[in-house]
Amino acid sequence: MKKSSLYGKQYEYYENGKIKREFECVAGRVMRYIKFDEEGNVIDEKDTPNESDTLYAQKFG
Repeated sequence: MKKSSLYGKQYEYYENGKIKREFECVAGRVMRYIKFDEEGNVIDEKDTPNESDTLYAQKFG
């Protein structure tokens, strides 16, 4: 954590131990993420931050 908010690479897991979501945050805002189903298949992905995300991150950089 940085400045009392999520910062850097984070992970959420299913009860079976497989990754549910892998995401990257700056000042608590999700910049990139990959969501997986319980079998480990990718179901959703955001691979680049949008313009709003970039402006937000610059304020906290």
